[in-house]
Amino acid sequence: MNHSLRKIKRPLVGGAVYIVIGIIGGEMVCQKAPFLLLLLVFLLISLIGWWYIKYELAIAYLCCFLLGLGVLLGNSTVKEESWLEKRQVLTLTGIVKASKETSYNKQIELRQVALYEKGGAKHLKSNVLVGLPLSATIKEGDLIEVKGTLEKPLPPMNPSDWNYPYYLKSKNQIGYLKGKEVKQLGYKLTILEKMQQKLRERIHYLFKSQDKGIMLALLGGESEEIPDTTYMLYSQMGVVHVLAISGLHVGLVLTFLLGIGSLLGLNYILRYSVAGCLIWFYAFMMGGSTPTLRATVMCTLFIVARCLWEQEDDWTSLAIAAVFLLLDAPYQLYQAGFQLSFGAVGALLLSKLLKRKWEEKGRRLKNWEISLLSWVMVTLVLSPLLAYHFFEIPFLTQVFTPFLVPLFSLLLLIGWGIIGMSIFCMPLAAQLGDAVCGVLVLVEKLATWACSWPLGTWCIGRPNMWELIGYYFLFTLIIGYLLGYYARSIYLKGTILISGLYILVQSLLPIPLRFTQLYVGQGDGMVMTTPYGEVWVIDGGNKGKGKTLERFIKYQGKKQIDALFVSHSDLDHIGGVLELLQSNLRIKKVFLSATDSSELEQQLLEICEQKQVSVQRLIRGDYFKRGALEVHILTPFKGERANNSNDNSLSCFIGYKQFNALWTGDLSANDEMRAINKLGNIDVLKIAHHGSRTSTHEKTLYEVKPKYAMISCGKANRFGHPHAEVLRRLELQDISILRTDERGAITFETDGDTLKMWTYRKGEEE
Repeated sequence: MNHSLRKIKRPLVGGAVYIVIGIIGGEMVCQKAPFLLLLLVFLLISLIGWWYIKYELAIAYLCCFLLGLGVLLGNSTVKEESWLEKRQVLTLTGIVKASKETSYNKQIELRQVALYEKGGAKHLKSNVLVGLPLSATIKEGDLIEVKGTLEKPLPPMNPSDWNYPYYLKSKNQIGYLKGKEVKQLGYKLTILEKMQQKLRERIHYLFKSQDKGIMLALLGGESEEIPDTTYMLYSQMGVVHVLAISGLHVGLVLTFLLGIGSLLGLNYILRYSVAGCLIWFYAFMMGGSTPTLRATVMCTLFIVARCLWEQEDDWTSLAIAAVFLLLDAPYQLYQAGFQLSFGAVGALLLSKLLKRKWEEKGRRLKNWEISLLSWVMVTLVLSPLLAYHFFEIPFLTQVFTPFLVPLFSLLLLIGWGIIGMSIFCMPLAAQLGDAVCGVLVLVEKLATWACSWPLGTWCIGRPNMWELIGYYFLFTLIIGYLLGYYARSIYLKGTILISGLYILVQSLLPIPLRFTQLYVGQGDGMVMTTPYGEVWVIDGGNKGKGKTLERFIKYQGKKQIDALFVSHSDLDHIGGVLELLQSNLRIKKVFLSATDSSELEQQLLEICEQKQVSVQRLIRGDYFKRGALEVHILTPFKGERANNSNDNSLSCFIGYKQFNALWTGDLSANDEMRAINKLGNIDVLKIAHHGSRTSTHEKTLYEVKPKYAMISCGKANRFGHPHAEVLRRLELQDISILRTDERGAITFETDGDTLKMWTYRKGEEE
């Protein structure tokens, strides 16, 4: 038994793994996830295995699992979120931690929040996000009282949506208070917080261009001001980690501090101790982001190990750093930044192990080989994570990676030099700040150009959980074999064979017709993938929803829209289309109603001309055929231009073998009945005009007899859609009602004979 125990290295790493499993289990309990039982079976089997090696270790790992479970279930954001949901109108006091202006309001984060009720004040451990009018004169450090209505953050409504509630919880924030009245009660900032505020103000002044958000992230830890387009661009390049204060930057600071200590003649222990204290001060001044804290904890453990034992263990330090962060904010585990940060460091540590193994065999690597090995390991570890979060992995764009990482480290040093210079000569420092921002603009242009290459990035879509598990299991086997943990390669060969068979079977499966009515708020947006590998889109939702459709298309592993149909030019249908045309998706052809026209449509035509996208106007009688897939245009009617844009809608009938569906835009009841004349029975009807009482007459429903009726509308929309009259008509004819505001994205899949349906927010039906 003792002999077995000696073989167990780094038990703290194992403990950290079981804490992570406990956190995942806790979230499964909260979500009532079906995979909870599978997780518990894995836990039981693994603990039985450890019991036969050393029962004390099995008990310790069980305690670690329970600790992770308790950390998640006992987290303040979980408890206080459910407590706040019972209240609608709230009165809060708190200190403004951060303030950011958007295009429509001012968002502030309150800390040290107190909730006032009849029974007195209740103090919250979590922070609260508050939205105020742009006219509100609120700044960081203000103690304020705010009254407003609590709005629950909208969960993901589409499979490709960003999980906003998880993001808030990872930042220790709960809810969103729509402030109606605000009153300033005082001003509270500590000396260190005042220093932090002065630093940020200085950075804001020195770096003023459109890319100042990057310098704010590098020098002040404020990643919130990086534009979404810039963040996505660097994500596609696979170098999003350069936009944050990382371990490299903290390591540079530590090296600089140790060098200064050596020049001052400080002894070994004092030099490391002072440096350790100062890097924590640096981490606080930089806002305490996940990469910063991870690197700071690892540097602290490095210092402690050097002072006590004159050696350190990188894997144990990494595990302790992860536990340190997760015990405080367990929902960080689900954030891309946390996963990429720790994944990159883990990959570099694996490359060190491989280098050491090859050197033991007498194979001494050259510097370029070491760099290449590190790059390959980081790419292999991070690619599945990048695909999961961003649906693309860098391919040819990776040629820029070896240059961007040192460039941004150099910009960090130059940035601090400019801040120091501003103390003595502000005008010169400001000019140098503009020059640095100019370099960032040039880098962004080069990155945009590189991502436009045909093989610049590889869009593979989001891998499912089993594919991720299989990939990392195979990766672990390969690394274990290379490190000599097992001599026989039968396990590795068997896993490669099974993986190859899985890929072969997936490639041979017939491609069905699949279409998804996405939740785009109060609007329409549908994405269809055909059996012939094409992507068709009908409408794009309102302004701001183009990104929703773009993410979903990439989520499916596509970067091209073969046919983009615009039913009519109301903003809730064409707004997102205008954004899709400006995205990096390739759009081959746009189809418009022959009788519709507006200023928004004119904007669309100008963009199409600029982007060299073909445009075709359609009218009743137009017809498309692609194999067994048929599209018949039902409206608009030739020579009839309606006074309102709704009745100029492009509507179409889609047929695939035995399957039929009907899209009706925003047609009124009269035109809808004319359009479906002698159409016959259908399987799916997209209800016109979001369920308005002016559409979907009972005669229409009797004529086409749909099995399913889809209604695309926004939660608690101001129009009251869908109207009760429409719902009653559908219920009387026993038609299954599917609403995007209730069930999120609605997906149908058919081989032409059988039909499968599922919704994102609820289960599956046949």
